[in-house]
Amino acid sequence: MPIAATDDVFLEYGKAMFEAQSVEQSIENFAWAMLKARGEGSRSKRDWLEGQTVGAIWRLVEPECREHDEVWTGNIKVFVRLRNYVAHHFFLDAAEMVNNPELAGQALTYLRDFETACAISNYHLRLLIDAIGLNLAARFPISVEHSLAKQRGIDADTVLTFRSFKANA
Repeated sequence: MPIAATDDVFLEYGKAMFEAQSVEQSIENFAWAMLKARGEGSRSKRDWLEGQTVGAIWRLVEPECREHDEVWTGNIKVFVRLRNYVAHHFFLDAAEMVNNPELAGQALTYLRDFETACAISNYHLRLLIDAIGLNLAARFPISVEHSLAKQRGIDADTVLTFRSFKANA
């Protein structure tokens, strides 16, 4: 079992949530591009979109995405669930880590796995963008998402599963 200090977990949590926010922003930008492609790109619609949760935004575009790839679409849906868990429940389940370095080590491992889930989601979102043909960031020869996925051994067939943090599991 890995051993870690509580401060290490808090530091990793910040990094993990930064990566999650990157995915959230990508989902919002993707949804906005789809709305504009449908001719629904008004300022009021953008303001409305910015006020929605990531889950609501994903549900808006999920049906069209599912037509292109079930696995990629499913992985992003799992990401939304994971993100909500990490943002709202992770520290409730990992609270004892304050007094237990082994539990803090497990929490650190969980957060690093969540960062990989963020990379999977961002990569599969990029693949969906390409499949739908929205040409976001078409001026770049390769996306950051492709590079990060390659570094982490993520490919188009990587499947993401939901797992909450359970101490000593």
